[in-house]
Amino acid sequence: MAFVVIFIIFLLAAFPRNTLYTMIKNDNSETAVKYLQNILKFYPSSKLEYILAEKYINLGEFKKAEQLLKKQKDSYQKFYYEYLIAKRKYFNKKSGISEIKKFLYTLFEYAKKDKQFEYIYKEAKSFNLLDLEFETLKHLHYTDELINVALALKKYKTALRYLESEVNKKFNENYFIKMEEVLLYLKENTLANLYARQFYKKIKTKKGFDTLLRVGLLTKNTKLIRFSVDRSENKELKLQAYINLKRYKDAVKILKNTDNYYLLAEVYLWNKEYDKALEYFIKDGVKKNIKIVIPLAMYLKKESLLLNIFEDKVKRGNLKYIKELTYTYINNAQFERGIKFYKKLYQRTKKDLFLVELFKIYYALGDDEKVLKLADEFRRIPLDVAFYVSNIYISDMNYKKAYEVMKKIKSDTYQYYSRMYYLSDKLNLIQDKIKWLKHMNEIKKEPQTIYELYLSYLNENNIKKAYDVLEKNYMYSNALLFEYLKYTYKNKNYKAILSLNIKNKPEFYYEFLVKVYNDLHKYEKLDKLYQRLIYKYPKFRNDYFWFLLDRKDKRIANYLNQIKDENILLGAYLLLNKKYEAMKLLKKQLKKQNNINLLIQYYYLTNDEKIKFMLFRRIDKLITRNKKILKNQTYRDFYFYNLLHYGSYYKIKKILNYLKSHNLNYKKYYALYLDYMRAYEKLRRFER
Repeated sequence: MAFVVIFIIFLLAAFPRNTLYTMIKNDNSETAVKYLQNILKFYPSSKLEYILAEKYINLGEFKKAEQLLKKQKDSYQKFYYEYLIAKRKYFNKKSGISEIKKFLYTLFEYAKKDKQFEYIYKEAKSFNLLDLEFETLKHLHYTDELINVALALKKYKTALRYLESEVNKKFNENYFIKMEEVLLYLKENTLANLYARQFYKKIKTKKGFDTLLRVGLLTKNTKLIRFSVDRSENKELKLQAYINLKRYKDAVKILKNTDNYYLLAEVYLWNKEYDKALEYFIKDGVKKNIKIVIPLAMYLKKESLLLNIFEDKVKRGNLKYIKELTYTYINNAQFERGIKFYKKLYQRTKKDLFLVELFKIYYALGDDEKVLKLADEFRRIPLDVAFYVSNIYISDMNYKKAYEVMKKIKSDTYQYYSRMYYLSDKLNLIQDKIKWLKHMNEIKKEPQTIYELYLSYLNENNIKKAYDVLEKNYMYSNALLFEYLKYTYKNKNYKAILSLNIKNKPEFYYEFLVKVYNDLHKYEKLDKLYQRLIYKYPKFRNDYFWFLLDRKDKRIANYLNQIKDENILLGAYLLLNKKYEAMKLLKKQLKKQNNINLLIQYYYLTNDEKIKFMLFRRIDKLITRNKKILKNQTYRDFYFYNLLHYGSYYKIKKILNYLKSHNLNYKKYYALYLDYMRAYEKLRRFER
């Protein structure tokens, strides 16, 4: 032990301090380790301890190194050696990448110098620790590497910030290309377009022109597209640009060197080269392009192609093209080919739908005889075919056969029920007719149909059902409303008329309402109604004037200047005791007036005896000419009572004999005559 101490003292004396550190650091032998261990026992030094730790690491004695490092304060150097241990363990497969990451991040926290950050960056790069690379590069200011790592980490906004800064500081085409790509990725198309317009003249490389073209296409900047399209080498972008610019011939040049027949066909279509478009759509595949091949073939009148396509589809069971096939047969006069094709399919399948198409061809040919034969082959004849067949029979007035054909089908359509009604009407099948009318009425409320149903019940003398039809449907037409009002009034169902709730009541409704008020003696309401009506419906004016005369209502004086009818005017003059005007009109009327009822009405309107006598004389003349008038009791009573006053004994006897011979209540009038004579004798005796 004394020897070791003496030897150490010798070393320290013989070699200066720095020289000794260098010699020991470069010596990785076990002897150097022992020397260091002994020196540290007498001269503790952190620097020597780090050197010893490194020796342990190099010799693979990691535990010793770790124990030594635990004593040290936290520092970059301490964590550097700990990282070295973790790295050696990783390569010896004694630990994972998580340890490497952990110590490198710790080392990054204590790094201060560029050299330290550079070391960490290189280590992080070697282990592909992009996050750590990114953080380290921010301290080193390696712009190019920083942008690349930011892009790799998808930190596009950060990358964009650096790229914009670099491009605006001093234009760099590579940075510009990357910046535009980032902007397009972030869908900042407006900004991408703005930068492209600013720097497009500085672009020199093909890649730059590709970028400009991509920006132009995405932002629909025609100027950029035109500038870059012929400078770009990206065929896909050039193709899009040519189509965008409608330079279809240039697009065709590119596409002809590809197998993209569909796009080539579309370009030909856009360029209105329809024959070429059809050629390449067919090359691309008829089946996949059927929706465009068929319209093109139709437009180009490629009948043979169309028929082959449609026939193949229908044969294979794709029946959605059957109507187009039939149309093509008919439109191109290929009737025989169509008949042969459908007959063959029908014989094989026995499906009615092929008969339907045969019917269309026969219909187009106008061959009614074959249509009639074809109708018998249907298991279930379609509605349109049945209609056509029935039309043929109807044109021959064979309504029975037409009805039989229509009865074979079942349909809930108004058109079907209408045809069945028409035929049942022609055949006078009343019950069937009613049945079809009811069905029609259930589907659609047609006024004419409802009216026909009403008349049918009426003809069957089924009044109740006829009335039910009116009651439920009177609001659908004025004709139905009129019949309803007529029926209800006839049956004195005044309540139904008074409670009728319909908008826009027609004029005839008020005629019934007038009658109802009159029958119910509601004269006050009738008067108010008339006052409203005479201004809206002038025809009610005369009715109102007669009403006033019947009521002996002197308010008629307010309407004298509105009365045009001389009969009414005479009545008004009589009621108002306007003798001069009345006499003037009366003389004129008595020469031609034969209406006893009117004459009687005049009689009661006046109090003037002279006028009354003139009126009676006219009535007497009319009865003398035609005694049958006396069969009316009202006229008979009026005449006999006044005859007693104005007539002679001879005239009275003559009338009594007529009444007796015609059994017209002779005893009543004879008794009246006797009473009158007794009263007359009494009066004479009194006067004496």
